[in-house]
Parts: sequence; C-alpha cells; structure tokens
Amino acid sequence: MMRKLLISTDCTCDLPNEIIEKNRIEQLFFFVYVGNGIFRDRDEITAMNVFECMREGKKVTSSAPPVEDYVGYFRKLLRKAEEVIHLTISSGCSQSYSHACEALEVMGEDGKRIHLIDSLHLSTGLGHLVIKSVEAANAGKSTEEIVEEMNKLRHRISSSFIAKDAEYLAINGKIAPWQSKLLKRFKLHPILAMRNGEITVKGFIRGNHEKAQIKYVKRELREADRIDRETLFITHAGSTARELENVKATVEAVCRFRSMYVTNASATVSSNCGPETVGVLFMTKE
Repeated sequence: MMRKLLISTDCTCDLPNEIIEKNRIEQLFFFVYVGNGIFRDRDEITAMNVFECMREGKKVTSSAPPVEDYVGYFRKLLRKAEEVIHLTISSGCSQSYSHACEALEVMGEDGKRIHLIDSLHLSTGLGHLVIKSVEAANAGKSTEEIVEEMNKLRHRISSSFIAKDAEYLAINGKIAPWQSKLLKRFKLHPILAMRNGEITVKGFIRGNHEKAQIKYVKRELREADRIDRETLFITHAGSTARELENVKATVEAVCRFRSMYVTNASATVSSNCGPETVGVLFMTKE
C-alpha cells in the first residue's frame, strides 16, 4: 500500500537499528574510499575498519553519493509513498544537501514531492531531528508543518564530542600536525561541537582520558534546567566498555533522561575524530 508520507535520512544519522526498523525510516548510504576500494558506510565498513586502515597508513576519505544516486534513491522512495521528507547531514560538513537539491531539479515534477531538510548537524544530532520528524508525521502533521518545525528544532540540538587526542584532526586538515603533537604532549583532549552547521573545536580538557570524558559530560549537562530530558544519545567511535559505563553513570548522576541510547558512530563521522571519541547529544528546551 502506498504510504502518505515517508521519512528518509543519511546513514550518518547513527541511529540504532531498533529505531530505524521500528519507525520504517529509509536510509541513503554514504561511500568510504580506502585505497582503491569503495565501501558503503555502515553496510560494508565500520569505524573500526577505518581506524585499522588509517593505522596501516592507508588514505581514507568519505563522501555523499553522487547526484545520480540521489535521483535513483528518491525515485525508489516515490514508489512507496506520495511524499518524502529527507533529512541530510549538515551542508557545512558534506555535499549531501547540495547533491539532493540537484537531484530534485533533475527529477522535474516528481522532485516537488521530495522535501529536504538541512539538519545543520551530524551523527545523532541529525538522528534527533529524524525521530522528531517521525513523531510529527505520526501525529498527522502536514509536510509543510514538519519541515517548518524541524527547521526550528535544529537550533535546539546540542551535538558535541570529546576526542582522545587531535591526531585525526591533523590527518583531516582541521589543525596543523605541530598543534596535534603539542596537544598530545600536554594531554589536552579537544571537544568538538557543531556550530552554525560546521564542526568547530569548542575547547580542551586536560588530563587522564577517562577522567576527561567524565568532566566533559558534566560540563555539557551542567545547565540541566535548560535540557529537554526526553532523549539522550551517547554516540561513540570505538570507545571501551569501561569508558561507556563511566559516561552512562555520569549522565545518570547529573541529568536523568527518559530514554538513553548508546550508538556507534558511522565510518564517515569516525574518520574525522578518531578512536575512543564519545559524545552526548541532546535537545534543549524552547
């Protein structure tokens, strides 16, 4: 049966499979390039595979699918639903949104049935908007109402991570190699955050890595009165079980949420921050 409205997103939303399957969310896969190989993110390659390749000295890059892939993907979705809302990773981090816009131009009249939202976030920051879109659709809101609501909600999302060190920031050209070495020497762990749709270095925490993670969580959740307690994502790239338990315990001690999920970061997201990176992603109150 043809659905009235379908919610779609990039695989970089990092939502757990249980949420994806329960809500019948469609995903478009990004590509990860390793040497001469091309792999579909999440489906064929994970963050741990990426880290292993980079340790071996292999060059790893990632990209959104080309415009023709978007055209084929959107046409497939339009055989399932009358209209589609597709939420992309931030246009400040990827060509996903611009490729999707080009695809709609190619599709002509059919393209008018696709509605795009630039999330201004990545990982489960994008995931938050996807969930809210599903909830709005289930509540019977129109596509126009949902798009308008999500464009407002995206400014209430806090997306941040603490990296073990700055090595991968240097590899990806975010900082100079000498800066990475200096930060490592003084045991400074960078905090990365989304601001105006772009990844920025928000600050640094000094000391032992595990203790720095705990300080980071307390710092991000310190204004508990301003936080929407509905859902929190702990999203990580190859963190240890012990680190994740420490982060979960700290969250529960500082600011309890109705739902808390631990999710794995995609290869695309992980390649920019490195192993043992972890983030707490949530929404603030209006």
